[in-house]
Amino acid sequence: MSREIKYLSLQKTELEYEVEIRGEVPADNVKDLRKQIIKQIISMPAEDILESHLEPSDDIKGAQESLSKLKNNIQVIKSKFDKSLHARSENLAHHIYHRLVRIHPESSEDITAYKACQLDLRAFYKDLNSLAPATGSHSSKNPNENLDCSPVTDISVTCDRGISTDLSKLKYDGKTCVRAFIQKIEEFTKARQISSSRILAFATEIFTGPASEVRSTVRLSCA
Repeated sequence: MSREIKYLSLQKTELEYEVEIRGEVPADNVKDLRKQIIKQIISMPAEDILESHLEPSDDIKGAQESLSKLKNNIQVIKSKFDKSLHARSENLAHHIYHRLVRIHPESSEDITAYKACQLDLRAFYKDLNSLAPATGSHSSKNPNENLDCSPVTDISVTCDRGISTDLSKLKYDGKTCVRAFIQKIEEFTKARQISSSRILAFATEIFTGPASEVRSTVRLSCA
């Protein structure tokens, strides 16, 4: 099942997440958020962002809010089918799917909430599939064809935070030699086989002090 996100169809809250997860400070309005995300997705598509730099509890809360919107949409569709709302709801589900894939909860409370989000999303995907019209772009010969959420439900909730655990080694406040910092970044990305786009997603945690004021425009050269 293709889970391509149509970013211009997302609402403000979801757009803010999509911009922030790519290392920029979200704009104040939907129009500017759309401009930001259009530029970002060229170099950082959803599939390339494999880990969230946000706090798991905050990230899960955001996913829960989006799931609540999705639930309301499905209730409306069940009462009276709306093709446009159905398409927007599928798009929202894809956004939530990618968000959950990137979260690695650690505390027991977060793990419980995270598993509940997984189950809700799987159920909502089934609802959307069953509500799709018999013909048209949403039709399917196999009613279970689009229900595979295994990448979400099979995620280990006890895995290492990965890159985020080493971010303390990459902190940069702008007061030391920038060449030395870039060299450290290059060595780190080569050793861990990490793309520059993934490192950019963690810019909000890497840059501190004076350097944080320009983090949204800095592009690291990771050969």
